[in-house]
Amino acid sequence: IVPALNLAAARALESVDSDQSPAALFFDGHRPLALSHRWTDTPQIMVTKGDDLLKSISASSVIAKVVRDRWMEMYACRFPFYLFNEHRGYGTEKHREALLKHGLSPLHRKTFLKNICPVHSN
Repeated sequence: IVPALNLAAARALESVDSDQSPAALFFDGHRPLALSHRWTDTPQIMVTKGDDLLKSISASSVIAKVVRDRWMEMYACRFPFYLFNEHRGYGTEKHREALLKHGLSPLHRKTFLKNICPVHSN
């Protein structure tokens, strides 16, 4: 997940004009991200449980969840066995049953499934 966070941060920061650079970057978590050279002098403030403590981090978490849920609804057509349109990929009983019956799709992250439903990819 760390590479995905680095990529997302890099993409978001690409759109920031150099004359409007923030004084600091706030991220949810505890490990600073690997950002491009342009951002090496900008402090990264890591906030554990940041989505509970800062409105800006909370808002970005809500936006990310809404976007992810829409993607999962789109993927429901491509992978109908998993019923993503019903549970958006969260660990519901229906989702676990589909995983046991059909195995993993290319969307499933094995590291997230080890405690939910121990299945092996087909």
